[in-house]
Amino acid sequence: MKFYNLHLTESLKEAKDTLQDQSGIYCILCQETGSMYIGSSSSMGERLVSHVFNYSSNLHLQRAIALYGLPAFIFIVIESCAPANLLSREQYWLDWLFALPPSLRFNFSSIAYAPPNWPIGRKRKTQCGINNPRYGKVALTAVGVSILTLD
Repeated sequence: MKFYNLHLTESLKEAKDTLQDQSGIYCILCQETGSMYIGSSSSMGERLVSHVFNYSSNLHLQRAIALYGLPAFIFIVIESCAPANLLSREQYWLDWLFALPPSLRFNFSSIAYAPPNWPIGRKRKTQCGINNPRYGKVALTAVGVSILTLD
């Protein structure tokens, strides 16, 4: 399934209602650049709305939406699957996505994981401390700071 014209209230509502209780893997595609964001959700309708209205959405994706405008994006259901299989299927598609050039992806991490408050059925990989793939690395958005005192 593909959903276009997400900037139009009717189209966004139709997509949300159609996908409300469906779990699966989705792609948000920028038609201008071919760049993609791949994610998974136990309620793709709710997740679509959270991406559109910037509720804890991917920063790269949000910047692209601001630059190209929401009409340039398509929400695509890649596959439907049971909530218990979301992480393994998302990982499959992330492996595919990260085989592409970096300019074609909005995802920061190549590892599928679920936040601590994720719905039941998804298994959370421990992403704390040394188990986090970004452990010991400087964030892409980090800014250097100098602190001066009179002492």
